[in-house]
Amino acid sequence: MKKALHELNRLSWNTTTVAHNSHKGDQAAFFREGGSTPFPEERELLGDIAGLRSDEFMWSIGEVVNALASAGLATGRLTEYPYANGWKGFDGMRELDGHRMVPPDGMPRLPLMYAIAAHREAA
Repeated sequence: MKKALHELNRLSWNTTTVAHNSHKGDQAAFFREGGSTPFPEERELLGDIAGLRSDEFMWSIGEVVNALASAGLATGRLTEYPYANGWKGFDGMRELDGHRMVPPDGMPRLPLMYAIAAHREAA
């Protein structure tokens, strides 16, 4: 059973990745020209982010935290969000403002997305 669930998870990520990338266009040019994707609550959480880099990963929290630690970075704040950006992961999900997708009413609160801040300690 565990192997079957792993395979289903892998297949769902493969499908999600294609959908996730299908709308991006020239994302590098978008950011080079000053484009930004953080939502207001993310900007409030992060403060002034001018000149800083933001990366998005489709890996587990454990994989991300371990990779940051292996790179010598200190992790800061971790925030979980009860919505996903533009992704309907469950039947019955509904869209809020800004393409935020939330689970149907009555479903337990699940973290569908997270943000983590990391930095290199001063030498």
